[in-house]
Amino acid sequence: MIDENPKEFLKAISFFAKQKTFVLEGGKYKRIIDKTKPEKIQNWYQRKNMYLVCNRKIDDTLPEQINRCLINADVGFYATQQDLLPG
Repeated sequence: MIDENPKEFLKAISFFAKQKTFVLEGGKYKRIIDKTKPEKIQNWYQRKNMYLVCNRKIDDTLPEQINRCLINADVGFYATQQDLLPG
């Protein structure tokens, strides 16, 4: 997706810079794969695998913050607070 349609990829990840709940994690290649990629894409492009993670202490506000982020990100799914609370 990044190579075929960089504008669409930037649109897909536009939510990420607007939120403060998740960080991008995952293994990275040691060498830069393509130095011509814009800086906004480079951090994503260099990943062997990727995932978004929220590293923080669990408290009563965490499920609501995750819900807000998922709704604002428009990532195509929605989890309720009950889905996110431990069994």
